[in-house]
Amino acid sequence: MKKIFSLIITLSLFLYGTHAQEHRCAATEANEYQKNIDPQFAKSLELQKQQWINHNMQGKNNPAALVINGPNGPEYQVPIVFHIIHTGQAIGTPQNPSDATIQGLVDYLNAVYAATLPANPAVGSGGVNIPIRFVLAQRTPTCQATTGVNRVDGSSLAGYTTYGVRMQGATQGAPETSVKALSNWRNDMYMNIWIVTGIQGAAANGGSVAGYAYFPGVGSDIDGVVLRYDQTQWAIAHELGHSFGLYHTFEGSSGPTVCPGNANCVADGDMVCDTDPHALVSGCPTGTNTCTNNPYTPVVYNIMNYSSCPNRFSAGQKDRLIFQLINFRGSLLTSLGGLAPGSSPATNIAAPALACVPNAITNMNTADVGPRNVSFANLSYYSTGYTNDFHQFYIDNTTNGCMKNQQVANVTAGNTYTLSIGTGAANPEKTYAWIDWNNDGTFQAGENVMAIFATTGGALATANIVVPSTAVSCTPLRMRIASDFNSGSAPLTACANPVYGQVEDFTVIVGYNAPVATISSTTSTNCSGSAQSFTATASNGGTAPSYQWKVNGTNSGTNNSSFSYTPSNGDVVTCVVTSSLTCLTNTSDTSNAITVTVTNSVTPLITVAATNNNICSGTTMNFTATATNGGTAPNYQWKVNGTNTGTNSSTFSYVPANGDLVTCTLTGNATCATTTTANSNSITAVVTGSVTPTISIAAANNNICAGTTMNFTATATNGGTAPSYQWKVNGANSGTNSNTFSYVPANGDLVTCTLTGNATCATTTTANSNSITAVVTGSVTPTINIAAANNNICTGTTMNFTATATNGGTAPSYQWKVNGANSGTNSSTFSYVPANGDLVTCTLTGNATCATTTTANSNSITAVVTGSVTPSISIAAANNNICAGTTMNFTATATNGGTAPGYQWKVNGANSGTNSNAFSYVPANGDVVTCVLTSNANCLSSPTATSSSITAIVSSSVTPQITLAVTNNNICAGKTMNFTATATNGGTSPAYQWKVNGANSGTNSNAFAYVPANGDVISCTLTSNATCAATTTANSNNITAIVNPTLTAAVSLTANPSSNATIGNPIIYTANVTNATAYQLLWYANGILVQTTNSPVNTYTRPAAANPDTIRATLKVTGCYTDTAYTSSSIVVSNKGTGIDQLATELGLQVYPNPASHIVYIDVSKGKLSDLQLINNIGQVMEQYTVRNNKMSIVLRQYAVGIYHLKLTIRYNGIDYVIIRKVVKE
Repeated sequence: MKKIFSLIITLSLFLYGTHAQEHRCAATEANEYQKNIDPQFAKSLELQKQQWINHNMQGKNNPAALVINGPNGPEYQVPIVFHIIHTGQAIGTPQNPSDATIQGLVDYLNAVYAATLPANPAVGSGGVNIPIRFVLAQRTPTCQATTGVNRVDGSSLAGYTTYGVRMQGATQGAPETSVKALSNWRNDMYMNIWIVTGIQGAAANGGSVAGYAYFPGVGSDIDGVVLRYDQTQWAIAHELGHSFGLYHTFEGSSGPTVCPGNANCVADGDMVCDTDPHALVSGCPTGTNTCTNNPYTPVVYNIMNYSSCPNRFSAGQKDRLIFQLINFRGSLLTSLGGLAPGSSPATNIAAPALACVPNAITNMNTADVGPRNVSFANLSYYSTGYTNDFHQFYIDNTTNGCMKNQQVANVTAGNTYTLSIGTGAANPEKTYAWIDWNNDGTFQAGENVMAIFATTGGALATANIVVPSTAVSCTPLRMRIASDFNSGSAPLTACANPVYGQVEDFTVIVGYNAPVATISSTTSTNCSGSAQSFTATASNGGTAPSYQWKVNGTNSGTNNSSFSYTPSNGDVVTCVVTSSLTCLTNTSDTSNAITVTVTNSVTPLITVAATNNNICSGTTMNFTATATNGGTAPNYQWKVNGTNTGTNSSTFSYVPANGDLVTCTLTGNATCATTTTANSNSITAVVTGSVTPTISIAAANNNICAGTTMNFTATATNGGTAPSYQWKVNGANSGTNSNTFSYVPANGDLVTCTLTGNATCATTTTANSNSITAVVTGSVTPTINIAAANNNICTGTTMNFTATATNGGTAPSYQWKVNGANSGTNSSTFSYVPANGDLVTCTLTGNATCATTTTANSNSITAVVTGSVTPSISIAAANNNICAGTTMNFTATATNGGTAPGYQWKVNGANSGTNSNAFSYVPANGDVVTCVLTSNANCLSSPTATSSSITAIVSSSVTPQITLAVTNNNICAGKTMNFTATATNGGTSPAYQWKVNGANSGTNSNAFAYVPANGDVISCTLTSNATCAATTTANSNNITAIVNPTLTAAVSLTANPSSNATIGNPIIYTANVTNATAYQLLWYANGILVQTTNSPVNTYTRPAAANPDTIRATLKVTGCYTDTAYTSSSIVVSNKGTGIDQLATELGLQVYPNPASHIVYIDVSKGKLSDLQLINNIGQVMEQYTVRNNKMSIVLRQYAVGIYHLKLTIRYNGIDYVIIRKVVKE
């Protein structure tokens, strides 16, 4: 059965990428621990390994599996349910994600398995599509509608709020079984996923735990996936891989330098041959895998790795995952959990004739006994045995149930079929099967079709069964399968109660052979637009078979054995024939497929090209024709000016006249051509006559001065597209290949040029030009020199200059310049009053013939002029701002002081010191110091100068001080106390030395924090660097720490009356509080908060109920306590309504053994056991059991040693009785 499901992947909430290095998977540790405490699980894993090695792919094609059509083809549907164990957070918070967030996570998961995320390599290019579609559950195990998301407040479990779930080896948190018991659905019908607030345990190679999962075969109380709420995206695809039997790719490696064994890739490491064995790595390593010397890629990208770049599964992992799913979690494939109630794709075949039914099991146990995979004809069914089928000793699969459809095998009389039945891994089993061929409701000796006695666990029982021709046909028949512990040679009987194992019934329908359909076509190929006809034939079609033609999978045509339509190329045509016969193993058959080949219509085309157009007269011209869609034998007719010429060839040559028009007509024979002929493009022949080249040259500037460049230009006629020029001077080659030529000639040089042309059809290739004789005159160079009559003068004195010219011509011109600016007149002499440093030059402009230049610049003369000067003086203090009594040092700096300057120092205007540029004395604060300079420099504007003044800054001495303050004295033991020091006169860099009881402590800081003991004395010593400090250190005040001890509070309950309460009368519960005077009490009745009281009130009153209440109290305190809350033991007050012990005896209630270490059995002989809970000693419900009969077994091995209570509800004579029995776990 199939259903169509549209996949819409929304990835706005999740990103596929890296995961934090420190968060790891703990599946290896969880499964290893479970193997050590559960031998049956260990045997199951060994069986899974052996079957994988043997490639025992029993039941691989499961026709009963729910299959949906995904983007990459058919996919198996697996229902999943999320159990969100929060601690009271609102929906939509990280610890309690919304339904939309969960759906986004499921969409993300499906995209990872389909390899359609942007980070995934494409399928076929490294990406692998695993054909599994995970869907949120839409129905509960009782067929109620659900969103597939269960939300449970786990804060009532001790340790859960603070630590989350506790794994093996951890000491904190709530036990795994307790957390999962809060919400746990059938693991044979759903994949359970718990999202928890935290995981306490150790992961491979260290790091905190992001999640873990169990391999197939583990107990139903813990089977499933656990995810930490903030690691769901990275962990979910990885952990579900474990749930379906995938190991880490580094399986067998204990660290980054340890390579796993790989002698047999099917049995060693991760048991997958296309994932290279490697050491446990982190990050995203590149380079060489030292375990194999292969590149790290692609295994570093594997989702079952610990790398930071996972983005794919391998093809081998896909094979193993599907193998594990079909063979060891096959019941998920037939589960209806992913379908809404009422939407089951079930058939409604009537139930077979009634037969005897087992009504009890001799030994309620946890033995892993009972049938597993059942395969018979088209029936492929996965069972999990008595233990994991929730202790159901009998299952009737002949009718539709809430969670799975009826299981039907269709067989044909006279044919032989193999019945194969898997068995549990833990124990050898004897396996029997019967089919009620005559439909009389009795399994007779001749209807026993299998009797197998296995000697080892995990054996596959098989039998070849010939369907008798006498079997009742077209009627549902009952097939019974029983498998039990093989404890001896005694056979199983069809109606006996099982001892340890399980009995299951199935439906068998004996019918006739299915129809066989074939189709054929009148033609194998078609031209586009033409119709094609098909004919269908059917065997076993009956008198009126129906025909459904399909084109590319889509229905087409009418109900007729023949079909005609106009196809497209590549169309795939099939026909589904449905027989009119009744009681067939299959009523329909799909024919063979015919892929249609359609040839599109084509139009012939022809183009012609000339290899040598634009030719000289008399030259042959060559043409080539190129045909498209000309067929196998195209015909060519060449034409010149419209007249036929040439032969039937794709080439044509002739000597044209200028302007001839050449074309070609194609006559083709192509299949499906729209026309047989096509005309080409036309080519006009270009034919050129002969020409003669000539050349002439001209000079732009003859009659020149020596050294001047002379420029020539050549003019060519009929030189072609690339004429070549060879210039010659006096007959010798010169210049470059250019129509211009420049050079510096000598007088009388003879210049010519030879042209070499490339003109088409030229009579000759070369031509010589006319000649030109160069006329050249010699050159002269003008110069000028200037001199000063009187340099080095005083300010205001006139300075005189004279210029001397050479080669200046008949009328030289003079331009004098001062500092580059024109000055003076056009004369060979120049006078002016200069400034010191003026630069004087003269520029000559000559008119001499053939001068190399018309101008010349003279030498330069710098004027030396001495001006008047003014003396000045400045003073500086080396150490102003000093302490009283300290010497202060001064220095004077003179400008224009001459060769022997004089210094007079003054203090407050009075002369002091000696004639020196340095002065020292001990000042008083505010003294004003100056200095007067007397200069002997020349040309002084004034002989003396007075400096600016310096006022002495003298400071008095200071005394440093320090005081301490504390922000939080009077604290609880173990808490930090914070101190602050305030310094006075500490300077710019005060140092702090904290002391506790006189001993140095802390760092150099004005703040100090530490955890004190009561009575500790804290002080601090300040070391100051203040200027003029009277002392460098100061001691603070002392602070004595007040520290209060941490108390452990406790609460216990008493009741009045303590027993035999009258139903309806009040019971007063008193909380006895130790080590607390101010507190709050939270009262719980049967696990529900019913009242809150504040001290000093410590009682709670509640009427006695028919079903005695379980009361506990939680004490909440503030202050110096070891915890904020303490919970009492639970108290249950019996009532007078029923004598519990007497009632238990009357109902035949037995709880044994008690005390017990592993399993407690419950047996009720009267009434009906309807509800069963296991409660710990503080009132928490550890397990809520699904009751199926009056014989139950409770597994205690996973719980700690201590006292527990069984709360049983027994309905007898229309009344519900509640009995509580204490159980001691050893």
